[in-house]
Amino acid sequence: AYNVTLTSGGAGYAAGDRITITGDQLGGFTPDDDLNIDVLTVSDDSTNSIQTFSTLGSGRGGRFVAIADPNFVVYSDNGNAWQEANLDAVADWFKVVAENNRFCAFASNTNQYNFSYTGANWTTRALPATENWVDAVGSIHGYVVIGSNATQFAYSSNGLNWNLSATINGGTPVDWKKVAYGQGRYIAIANDRTVAVSDNNGATWTTTTNALPAGTYDFVSLTYGGNRFIAMTA
Repeated sequence: AYNVTLTSGGAGYAAGDRITITGDQLGGFTPDDDLNIDVLTVSDDSTNSIQTFSTLGSGRGGRFVAIADPNFVVYSDNGNAWQEANLDAVADWFKVVAENNRFCAFASNTNQYNFSYTGANWTTRALPATENWVDAVGSIHGYVVIGSNATQFAYSSNGLNWNLSATINGGTPVDWKKVAYGQGRYIAIANDRTVAVSDNNGATWTTTTNALPAGTYDFVSLTYGGNRFIAMTA
């Protein structure tokens, strides 16, 4: 259900009036996601401002979004019927991340990324640096993007405003591959077995060399679940 707060009662209303905000103005569809506000009582003066009200309606549920080069997007609310759209830029896109009711699409070798509240309409925004970005992850705290041989990662609390982390690994480049979030921390890994950990939402990182078991790796995935991190290699 929608969460509605009265900030101004306006003027000229009567009990029984209905105000409808169509779902397409709220990131969904009309009439399925319409918000109806019914006036219950108004002030007992010439202003007739809203005093109390009730609401009816709920917002759109989750949405699937997939991206492809050079700028293609498809999205679906049920996994069966899909709509086509376009990203706002042509780039070498590698990942779309959904978190905090928004989508961020990331590309390699650029400082540009795309942002969307709906998955249908996208705008181009800027990261704080141009890097060979290779992976990204979202969490309840925001987003982190890592780059191969980058000595700083990008992080954001809202997907809109970004900062660069403090210098990682003393400024020595590492061929970072994957990043994940779990247990209140971000973890980044590299094929040479180096691991970086951030406990403050991506602002600073502690690196440990040879942290992973001995072996030859070509990491393709890093994920968290069941109180553990799992890395997959090709």
